[in-house]
Amino acid sequence: MAHEDQTFPRPVYDDDGNYTIRTGAIYRVDDLRIRELAEIGYARRDLEKAHQLIEACAQDDLDAVHPLLEESLCTAAVIMYAKPFGRNNARTIFKPDQLLKKLLKDEVLDVHEYVKRCRDWMIAHDDGLGETKSIGIYLPPSPPRSTLDMGLHFAGRRVVALGQDVARRLDPHFAQVRDLVRAHEDSRRQEIAAELLRSRFASMQVQGLATEERLEVDIETVIALRAAPSRLKRPE
Repeated sequence: MAHEDQTFPRPVYDDDGNYTIRTGAIYRVDDLRIRELAEIGYARRDLEKAHQLIEACAQDDLDAVHPLLEESLCTAAVIMYAKPFGRNNARTIFKPDQLLKKLLKDEVLDVHEYVKRCRDWMIAHDDGLGETKSIGIYLPPSPPRSTLDMGLHFAGRRVVALGQDVARRLDPHFAQVRDLVRAHEDSRRQEIAAELLRSRFASMQVQGLATEERLEVDIETVIALRAAPSRLKRPE
């Protein structure tokens, strides 16, 4: 039985053309092609979740279940849909916006842009969309003599959810974009696998056996990351 080389990093084939892997396992690798495929998968996963959320948001009588349910589902659906198309410091290779512009008609891209604007201008930030910014002051018919004679007001009306009619219109769009990214993922997986075989895994470096990473998002851990900027992805 051949001795397993435990030296990492190393290529899949050495300089003499020998295959260096003796144990079948999942290995960590340094390779832009595999990174691209992973990033397509991240986007597809976000879009799958977004579609599940918008489907739920389109259901009848959500307020009868809980008064915040429709607002919560709508907010989550818009955020999850827009996530792959915004700034992502941990995703630098796959550009899903470019894929959509290449394959979708203008009227479909208009719906795509609508969802992104709702996220950017109304939900994640305040650019005045869906919320009145008019302000006012109550003045009495005679000169006020105390603060009780006047009233400082702002209208404060805002849209808290897009509504079931919009959710039902968005449902097929979310499904279409999800399916497009799914198909692109399947296509690129086949292309990348064929390229790796053809090139004998050229330029790929095996870093070691893959292990489960601990995912810590508790308050103390996240705050502690601010002391190590090189490990902290810049939030939006």
